[in-house]
Order: sequence, then structure tokens, then C-alpha cells
Amino acid sequence: MHAKTQRSAPAVRAVLFDFGGVVAEEGFRDGLRAIASSQGLDPEAVAEAAVDAVYESGYVTGHGAQSEFWALLRQRTGLQGDPRAWEREILTRFRVRDWMLDWVRRLRRAGYRTALVTDQTDWLERLDERHAFLARFDRIFNSYRIGKGKRDPTLFDDVLRELNVAPDQALLVDDAPDNLARACDRGLRVLHFVDRAGFESEMAKLLDAPSPPETHE
Repeated sequence: MHAKTQRSAPAVRAVLFDFGGVVAEEGFRDGLRAIASSQGLDPEAVAEAAVDAVYESGYVTGHGAQSEFWALLRQRTGLQGDPRAWEREILTRFRVRDWMLDWVRRLRRAGYRTALVTDQTDWLERLDERHAFLARFDRIFNSYRIGKGKRDPTLFDDVLRELNVAPDQALLVDDAPDNLARACDRGLRVLHFVDRAGFESEMAKLLDAPSPPETHE
């Protein structure tokens, strides 16, 4: 795990967090793996098929229905059962990390802008009803609501414009190497989340800055 930075680069002003796998446990992939295992299917193959299906059905960008996602996934993997049960299996595995929300709070107090930048669906709002975490961030960029996901690199341009920060003033924290590569190509700094210890080691360097960066609404 490491943050890609330049010594002479401007101070970070905004920290962008992924949801599943960073702010919360990775409920989507973990849930699909469990469902696949219970049916004697290859857990990794089903999880990967689900990631592709949620995009190709349009569900993750708000251009398709959840039912279309499940139908496509059934067709490609042979899953059998009730999608409502599968949904419950997935949602219960998105366990929000309180310690991560504490970092968000500390960053905001130090003067950083914070944003949740996630490829999620309407499930995000349902999870918020249970755990009340969305209000902890300055901005929410949910692919389902904005019609664009992190597979489209221009999403990062949109986020930077909305936050009024330059690419090298933004740090993306994500657990997906492909997302980090696309963000890096757009000029953002990136931190590959692997575990708490590595994350906190990198983030402590930001919080130890002599003075918080100025922000502009």
C-alpha cells in the first residue's frame, strides 16, 4: 500500500473515499461469493460475473433495473433462488467501519474536503438508513445517482470540478487497482487500501501537515 505523490506537489485539499472495501466491508463481492459457494459454484467466477453484470445491465449507473441485473447474472452463472434473499445476503455484509468514519471526521476538522466516490446503486441509501454515514461526508458521488461509474475516467474530472480542486490536490482511497490506475491517469494522487495499519500510516502523514489546506466552496 502506498500513496503516489510528488514531493513538490501542492498540498492535498480533498480526500475521496470508496465505499465497499474502504469505508465498509466489501459486501457485494463477499455476498456473491457466499451465495455461489452455497450452490456449489465457483465463488470468484460468480463475483467477477456480478461486477460485469451490474455494469452491463445499467443498474450501477441508474440506467437499468435491479431485476435486469439479476436476470443477466442468472443467465451467465446459473445461480438459482430468490433475488430478495441474495440482496439481503449482500446488504448484511456491508459493515460500515466506525474507525474509518472517525478518520473522515478528523480530516474534515483539519480542513480537508471529503467525498464518497462509489460505484453503488440505490442500496447505498438503504444502507444509510441503517447506519447513517452519508452525512459524515461533504459530498456524495454515487454512480447510481450521477449516471457514471469509475470505469469512466471522466468521472474523476467531474468530481474535481464539483469540489473545485486540482487533480494533484485530491487523494483517492480505493481498494480496486483498476480504479486507482484510472484516477492516477487523470492526475489524482492515489492510496491503495489494503488494511487499516497501512492506511493509517499513510493518512497520518496528511494529518501531520503543519497547517490544513484552505478550502473553497
